[in-house]
Amino acid sequence: MKRSQKDIDSRRAARRKQISGTLEEWKSSAFDNALQQFDTAARKLKLTENQIAMVKQPRRVTEVMLPVRMDDGRIEVFKAYRVQHNIARGPAKGGIRFHQDVNVDEVKALAFWMTYKCAVVGIPMGGGKGGVVVDPRTLSEGEKERLSRRYMAEMIDLFGPDRDVHGALARLYEEGKSWSELRDVTRKQAEWAEDARRASGEAEC
Repeated sequence: MKRSQKDIDSRRAARRKQISGTLEEWKSSAFDNALQQFDTAARKLKLTENQIAMVKQPRRVTEVMLPVRMDDGRIEVFKAYRVQHNIARGPAKGGIRFHQDVNVDEVKALAFWMTYKCAVVGIPMGGGKGGVVVDPRTLSEGEKERLSRRYMAEMIDLFGPDRDVHGALARLYEEGKSWSELRDVTRKQAEWAEDARRASGEAEC
């Protein structure tokens, strides 16, 4: 029996809703998924309880609020995170994700996975990740720079070549940028970090 177009459309809509729900469930429990993956691997590797205790949970989770002056003169406050999952093999490494749906659960999961990606390929570093809750498409270039600078200023005590090495500003600048432009952005990040570190040192004097 041939199905009507209405029946087909209804089935498609139900399937889309099911897929959307599954993805939303995964997203809301990203760190739980990461821990389930770890538990499966730990059983196969027959890790001891002490080994599991050392590498399962993040070492440090930092949450800050970033007040930023917008182009129209008002101050807007953005929530931001930095997670250092593990530093047993070396300093944490990981980028900073700028996205309107970022949450601490997701950032913990991404830092978790970075720990094991570094270990698998033999990079002597641990896992880290940052996040800022913002839709970067709504920001001007000046607002992006001020937000990035504020992030570095608030988190400066965490960063350093022997503690935590931040990576790219994910989703903030990459769209439509050439490799040379991205290289310039990375250079700017380093300059901002140095400015924040210098300002912090002057404030302590």
